[in-house]
Amino acid sequence: MLQQATNQRLIGTIDNQTLARLEELGQAPQSAIIAMGKGDLMHAIREHKQKIGLNIPISFREVLPNKLQQFKAILLDKNNSKVLLYIYEIDKSKLAIKLNYTIKIDDLKGKKQRKVVNILRTVT
Repeated sequence: MLQQATNQRLIGTIDNQTLARLEELGQAPQSAIIAMGKGDLMHAIREHKQKIGLNIPISFREVLPNKLQQFKAILLDKNNSKVLLYIYEIDKSKLAIKLNYTIKIDDLKGKKQRKVVNILRTVT
């Protein structure tokens, strides 16, 4: 059983339909888990993104785990087949999720383990 990742938060999963399609394409991730680091969140909401209108509204961020299942579309990045782009109706909003990213976590006994997850790297 996993507790929490060091500097990472487990925020959701890739939906079953998307996993099945990735399997068909030979791009299935090792895990359905989506995680996000504290630094990635700060990067996503930094002042520069607010100035150019690419920040995600607070109301969206507050329910991010639910929003992972309420997308308009999911695209496989044509330049990097290890990245899924989650597209939403909020202005120009999308989430980029890097597939098969290795993190260190503490198990319930406090022992460090390596686990493969899919990491939310950018929000634009």
